[in-house]
Amino acid sequence: MAAATEIFLRSAKAICPALPGDELSLFASKLSGKAFKKKEIFLQAGKVKKEICFITAGLVRSFYIDNSGNEITVGVYIYITNKKR
Repeated sequence: MAAATEIFLRSAKAICPALPGDELSLFASKLSGKAFKKKEIFLQAGKVKKEICFITAGLVRSFYIDNSGNEITVGVYIYITNKKR
């Protein structure tokens, strides 16, 4: 979880550079991690989610099912590290 928290903190600081470090650290202290299995559904239409999601590895696809039963992809979100290995 520590690595995921660091990824979140770096990303949040890049998006909101004026955000004070102590507030960011307080928020980060409330985070918890969860790994999802391939094809696991995170959010479904008509259901209220009381969580937020921040991708730290892999990719997520958002889609809906049309009236004919076809899955229509509306977005693909991926985390790519720029860390050299």
